[in-house]
Amino acid sequence: MTSMDLALGAGALSSVRSQLNALLEDLRASPASPAQVRDCGVETARYGGYSPAVSRISGEYREAVARIEVLAELVEDLIEALGIQSLIAERGHQGLDEDTRARLAEIRERVEAFHAPPAESRPWNPGELWAV
Repeated sequence: MTSMDLALGAGALSSVRSQLNALLEDLRASPASPAQVRDCGVETARYGGYSPAVSRISGEYREAVARIEVLAELVEDLIEALGIQSLIAERGHQGLDEDTRARLAEIRERVEAFHAPPAESRPWNPGELWAV
């Protein structure tokens, strides 16, 4: 993408927000949605009954599905945060209602809790990017 691909007109951010909302709706309706991922499962009976190996495989599968579910939730959150950030860019911080500010703060906390590198390897404060 080049700078020529960027839309800078009066309605550009509204268009971006609409695209993000459409993307979020598509994600929620897809097999990659957290609800769909949560419903995935493999019963140990499908492997011929109980054995320690089957139990371990089934447990690891459940753990992988749980991780994918968290990642799908984070993708939803980040898409929503991009939409909120586009509102901020368009209207300024004063253009947000308290519910939207609270939602952005909630998303920030979830992302930081999920992906917090060790303090010694973090030379910058990611909270500065999310300041509302």
